[in-house]
Amino acid sequence: MDFKLLGKTYRGQAYNISGEYPGRDAIYYDLNQFNKNLKPIIQFIIDKLNIQGIYLHQGDALKKYIEDERDLAIGIEKGNGKDFFCFLTTVINTSSGYKTIYFVSEKRFIDKKLDKFETYNDKIGKILNIKGAVDEKSFGSYINVYSPDLLITTPEILYRYLVDSKEDPKKDYFTFKLGQIILSEFFDFEMRDFIHIKYLFSFMRSLSTHKIRFILTTYFAGELKNISSFLTSKSPEEIETVTMEASPKNPFNLIFGMPEINLQKKNGELFAVRKGYNEEVISLVSSLVSKLNKKNLLIWHAFSPISSQGIQLINEKIVEEISEKELGFSLYVISDPKEMPENLSSKFDSVIILGLPRNLRRIKNLIGNFIEKSSECIVIMPEDPFSHYYSRLEERHIFDDMLPLAFSPSIPSNESNNFVKINYFKLFLVYTPMLYHEIKDIKNIWGDIDLNLYLDNSVSTDDALLRIIKQEDLIESLIPLKWGGISEDDLYFYYNETPYFVIEPEKYPLNYFPGSVIYSKGEKYIVKNINKDKKRGDLELVSINDPVKTIPIIKFVKINFSEKDSKRLKNSSLEITESVGHIDCLFKLTGYKEYYDYNLSGSSPSFIEINPKISNTIKSDALKISSIASHEIEHILKIFIPVFFPQIYKHLFIFYYGQDVYLIPTASYFSSVVYTLYNEINQILKDEFLFSFIKSCPCISGCPLCLKILDCVEENSLDKAKLLQNLSKDGKDYEFLLKGLKCRDAQPEYEKIRNRILELFKNHLGIAIKSPVNIFCVNDLGKNVLGIFDNKKVKVIEKLTMRDAIEVIAHEYAHNYQKEGNLFSEKKIILEGFAEWVAFKILSFYGLIENMKKMKLREYDCYGQGFNLLYWLEQKIGFYGVIDFIKNGKAVSLETNKEYDLNRIIKESGITLVR
Repeated sequence: MDFKLLGKTYRGQAYNISGEYPGRDAIYYDLNQFNKNLKPIIQFIIDKLNIQGIYLHQGDALKKYIEDERDLAIGIEKGNGKDFFCFLTTVINTSSGYKTIYFVSEKRFIDKKLDKFETYNDKIGKILNIKGAVDEKSFGSYINVYSPDLLITTPEILYRYLVDSKEDPKKDYFTFKLGQIILSEFFDFEMRDFIHIKYLFSFMRSLSTHKIRFILTTYFAGELKNISSFLTSKSPEEIETVTMEASPKNPFNLIFGMPEINLQKKNGELFAVRKGYNEEVISLVSSLVSKLNKKNLLIWHAFSPISSQGIQLINEKIVEEISEKELGFSLYVISDPKEMPENLSSKFDSVIILGLPRNLRRIKNLIGNFIEKSSECIVIMPEDPFSHYYSRLEERHIFDDMLPLAFSPSIPSNESNNFVKINYFKLFLVYTPMLYHEIKDIKNIWGDIDLNLYLDNSVSTDDALLRIIKQEDLIESLIPLKWGGISEDDLYFYYNETPYFVIEPEKYPLNYFPGSVIYSKGEKYIVKNINKDKKRGDLELVSINDPVKTIPIIKFVKINFSEKDSKRLKNSSLEITESVGHIDCLFKLTGYKEYYDYNLSGSSPSFIEINPKISNTIKSDALKISSIASHEIEHILKIFIPVFFPQIYKHLFIFYYGQDVYLIPTASYFSSVVYTLYNEINQILKDEFLFSFIKSCPCISGCPLCLKILDCVEENSLDKAKLLQNLSKDGKDYEFLLKGLKCRDAQPEYEKIRNRILELFKNHLGIAIKSPVNIFCVNDLGKNVLGIFDNKKVKVIEKLTMRDAIEVIAHEYAHNYQKEGNLFSEKKIILEGFAEWVAFKILSFYGLIENMKKMKLREYDCYGQGFNLLYWLEQKIGFYGVIDFIKNGKAVSLETNKEYDLNRIIKESGITLVR
């Protein structure tokens, strides 16, 4: 991509960390490996669809599924042919006289999948009868009247149909002939839905007189077999996992857009500010379309929840901006890859990702499926700790081996599990038409259950049979069980009329309180009122203008912790002890903070008092981490638990109190979370990992681009000096960061910075030095001289802190670049101003705002005034305008065609030169 053509778009943000992700050709399966009955069906579909073949992973999976009769768990990214594979198995299943039900996570995806399968179906001659059931009524109509070969719906709709219907499910032909159940993208479901799905699957199997086959798909490759075994109630040996894929991938360039730090005066004080996040997106997309003629773009909002209204707003703003130029283009804005448009006519010629997804493998495994060959995938960074850390690491692919380290489906506690099992077993009895059941058949479905749990006036048993005595009594004994929860207190949204939710005691008021924001199924709600006695809260659908994040301000009054198990982390210089136990915690909610913008450095949060104040008690299993650095550990956990445990973080409440950090599940049935963390938390808290993270940003107290997080109410940044001092093994790293080193120790550190800066010159600024000189640390260079470039080498004095060393080394190697290219240096003010401007860009990359402020305020000499001239020029005509000016002594604005030479810059900027 020629960024110069983007005009004023800030080139200083672009940072290519990966080069080009390599592509690959498709690998096709040899159809001769199928048996003589299966091969003609597959060949027929291939010919009708006019495709080259089926991929290797599709063929292997099909052979194991059809010929070896194995159920499948497919863990590969979207765009690798999972839907086409499911279509193949449906055709084969239909040819054997059986029906298929295809489950999606939300109603809004039913029509998308219906359109996609109908496209396949049309091309092969409408062999299948396909329907999509969007509610209980249409579900009942389809299975009783049309009896389709493929029915697309959600588990929730099926569940409600079974509960509400007075029909006998065994009598409908569709259910009787059901032979295949497909659960699409099961990680898109809430974990609490897994319990319903598990027993719905068991129930559907109980209605069938033949074996039902399962296909479960997801983008996630870990723990597939165990989770699929849990959902299908089949042994792991019966399930085949598919994680390798052989579809073609296009090569692409991954480019990071670093946050642009502008320095502006407000009320006489210099602040580091950033344009609004959406404004940056709009500016980039507008430039890509109007300057680089991009016509088919995708925007993926990946770093935080966003409602459908928020997506619509981004889309409208961009279309409004670009439509004024009367340019034809297509634009998709999504908040999750599951919303990727189906049946694309062509691949995207630009992909823009807003923030890094927590699972970084998704970029590498997903983008190549949807992007034009050798196009750019541009990541616009939010002010987000994890994104900042990852993009600035020397070893930039560290997380490829880390993500995710663990996933726990959080199977409920025994008490909750028994509740669900009893209730569903009664549903099983109610909706199964047979009055007599063989005990061995029941155990095949339900496992080795204790039938005494189910004995009441409605049932009786003998050695071989379980007999329903009075079905009406059994129905009366059913405990109301809403979809999406396993107890009456579970969160539940009603969408038909005014939405509200039932309060879970453990989550009130930690997660749900007046003013808190809830994202659910693509919509954004705000809690308006809560009636604690009725366990009910009212919700209101809100616009994008409401708070992005609302954080409760909680004061802890009394904490009792009963320890069950404890261990000391090995080799921990922070003296970390983990304990699992039971917590009784009395707390008060005194208010909350609202953050209206992602631009933290440019906007201030508002604090609002809640009246009356709320108090509550948590009684739960919990994990306690004791350490001399409890607040720092709280910070680290809030940053990295979403990375290490993406599926369970939202079920945790984390806070520090004295020298202890508590991790409490916010729902009783997620108590297993604390045991998962107890076994894995040392991956996050080990010394070498913490030290590399804290040291990666060379600021003193934690700059807003790396360590500032919203959830910390009392303090927003770490005590880095204290933490590094504890973590540093030999003291040199700590000394260099905060005090500086003598020549002998500083030399290798300066060389590391030099090499890093030369890389940034090339990849971040596009000003590569062909033959960079060597660097030498010296004792002294004279009064007030920190570094010098003498045409043959760079000299830098000893005892510079890391942040000052970065600034000085960047400045001197800018001179190296000027000298090598014989660039414009008519006056010293331009010679030194350019070196300062380059150093400013490097400081911006590191987030060293304090150094940047000092540079901007240096207006009394040729260094500061030269910098401000070029800083002004960049604001007028963009990054490349400055580069052109240095190379040629003049530059032309791509927007206005106005030419700027030194005299014009001095005149229009109003900056007076030093005499």
